[in-house]
Amino acid sequence: MALGKLNSLAMVMTLSATTMAFTVTGEAQAEDVVNVGFLGALSGPDAGWGLPGLTGNQMFIDEVNAEGGLDVCGERTKLNMVTFDDEAIGSKALQGAKQLVLEHDVKFISAIGGNPADAVHPFLTKKKVIYASLISTDIKPDRPYLIAGGDVTPRIDMIRPLSHR
Repeated sequence: MALGKLNSLAMVMTLSATTMAFTVTGEAQAEDVVNVGFLGALSGPDAGWGLPGLTGNQMFIDEVNAEGGLDVCGERTKLNMVTFDDEAIGSKALQGAKQLVLEHDVKFISAIGGNPADAVHPFLTKKKVIYASLISTDIKPDRPYLIAGGDVTPRIDMIRPLSHR
C-alpha cells in the first residue's frame, strides 16, 4: 500500500474514532469543526520531510471537507489543520504539541516522528491525543496513543490506540 494511502487511512480511522468518541460523550456535538495538528520540520535541514507531509495532509483535509466533512455515524464534521514547525528538535516539538493541544484543542497530530516523538509522547499520552508518526520504530509499549506505519516495514500497528480509552 502506498505511504500516502496508508497515512490517509490512518487519519480517517483515528479521526473517525476520535470524533465518534467526542460525539458519544456530547463534547463535540456543538462543534462543526475538529482541529487536527501537523507537527513537523517546516524549516531547517529536515524541512524536506515536513513540507511534503504538510502538503499531503492538507490535500487530504481539503478533499474530506469538499465532501462535506468526515462522515462519523452519518454526521459530517469539518476538519481544520493547525501547524507547528518543530524543526525536528525535540524541545520545539514538545512546545508545539502543548500549543496544539492546549491552545487549539487538537484531537489528532500527524507528524514525522523520531526524536520529536520521544519528546512529545509523555504529554500526548497524558492528554490522550493520537499521534501519527511515519516511523514505525516509534511504537513502544508506553505509547498507546501513537500510531505509525510505512510501506517499507512489516510492523504496522494502526488499531492499538482505538482499544486504549
